[in-house]
Amino acid sequence: METIDSRMIINSSVLYSGFPLNCFFEQQRRKHINRVELYGAVPHVFIDHYGFGDTNSVSGMAGEYGITVAVFTPKPYGYSLFADPSSDHAGITLEYYKNCIRAALILQSKTVCLIPANGILSKGKSELSRNLTASLSELCSFAEDCGVKLALGIAPRSEAAFLCDIHEMSDIYSSVQKPSLGIMVDTHIISNTCASVVNWVLTFGNLIEHIHLSDGCSDGYRVWGEGCYPLEALLQLFEKYSLNEKIGLYVNDGKYFQDPLKADSKNFNEVIQAAK
Repeated sequence: METIDSRMIINSSVLYSGFPLNCFFEQQRRKHINRVELYGAVPHVFIDHYGFGDTNSVSGMAGEYGITVAVFTPKPYGYSLFADPSSDHAGITLEYYKNCIRAALILQSKTVCLIPANGILSKGKSELSRNLTASLSELCSFAEDCGVKLALGIAPRSEAAFLCDIHEMSDIYSSVQKPSLGIMVDTHIISNTCASVVNWVLTFGNLIEHIHLSDGCSDGYRVWGEGCYPLEALLQLFEKYSLNEKIGLYVNDGKYFQDPLKADSKNFNEVIQAAK
């Protein structure tokens, strides 16, 4: 297997949610990582449906460390892409994500990841599908005008009643049919539903815009080496289909937030060693 260079990896800031952002950038520079995925949440980024804070300073800080914010992943908070299009909830959700896209432009990020949280469990799949299609269609048109690509992931069944498997993702992609919509593959979320990451790659191929290469088990994300997923096999799969430069490392689990430097280093080193 061709060695994955650290410069190919897009590392996420989510582990550093309780630490200053410059701490994250400094650690990436030490690992010779020059592309990152910025997790859009306070205290690092302030965005809501009314507007957003000083994103220029974040972009400037990244530049000082020689780092590009390649991917921007907004925290969903209480917003929902599944909300009824006629509701206030849908209206403020769309304004929130449009502000996230505007912020991504300032960060010079060409990809915005959408995590489909807050799935409105009381509604049926057909209604949720219609609602999601309407939300995505409007967001995709806005993103296209801004020159930004959206990368849509799936949700765990515990958090949503729809968009939880490959069939529902295929249906939504076909319904929206916008060039600005891509797919985000999260190896933990997919594997935790007993689905095959291979099938996702074969189904979506070059539509895959971003990858969360994440270890995990039944109760959440893990740094690589502490979960149960086949790291080497996944790396070989992504290399085979020319997806190496889409790979991001993402560990969104509070058990690691107390010592993100240790978790980040272990996660990164496991991936680099497996790729040799």
